[in-house]
Amino acid sequence: MIEKVERFYKHIKDDAVKMDYKLVLCHNDVYELNFIYDSDGKVYLVGWEYAGLNYVANDIGSIICRYDFNDEQIERYIKAYVGHDLTEKERRSYIPISAYYWFCWGLYTGSVGEDDSFFFFTSYRNLVRFIDVALENYE
Repeated sequence: MIEKVERFYKHIKDDAVKMDYKLVLCHNDVYELNFIYDSDGKVYLVGWEYAGLNYVANDIGSIICRYDFNDEQIERYIKAYVGHDLTEKERRSYIPISAYYWFCWGLYTGSVGEDDSFFFFTSYRNLVRFIDVALENYE
């Protein structure tokens, strides 16, 4: 699995150069518990302790990889985020990379006695679900 992720990450980096994607400030921990709402219904993203430079698609992949969304839900979410039908290049998924990050995080936290099965199991399932398809899109 590590070899597949390394191959895939090289493709993502190559795509970023070709499409002139820049590293930007990303939250890197986007999921339900990091959103709060005020009394006026405004939504805020909190919990910025993992923030850092990354490709913007990482935040998209971060939320998708940690839930068991079906393909239709994923497509609807991504389309709402980017505001248009996805091009073939945009369709190349960052989900496997985010899933790998959170799978590794789950392994680490489990090794130090914390229960992060929420991250571990769902991220692993999504890594397995998407990595081969993502590689096929490139190779």
